[in-house]
Amino acid sequence: MSEKKRIANERKAMTLVSILEFAATEYGRSARVIASEEIRKQILEIGVNKCARESGFDRKNFIRKLVRGVPVKRNSYNEFVPGCRATS
Repeated sequence: MSEKKRIANERKAMTLVSILEFAATEYGRSARVIASEEIRKQILEIGVNKCARESGFDRKNFIRKLVRGVPVKRNSYNEFVPGCRATS
């Protein structure tokens, strides 16, 4: 067997092995979270509009999702929670 064919066969074999060994990267945290009961109660006590205004997080649909228990993006939730706790 010529040198070029041997090298080509080795490359094919390595490619096949790397495809079979492929595993998806898994991250420890979920991209979405659900609001805790404490946060839900605070929002309902304060009111959605007042909570949005005083926390500086003026996305009312986001706040309504928190109250209903709909999953929201983790970064948005982490940005909102300190502002919500400051208003109570």
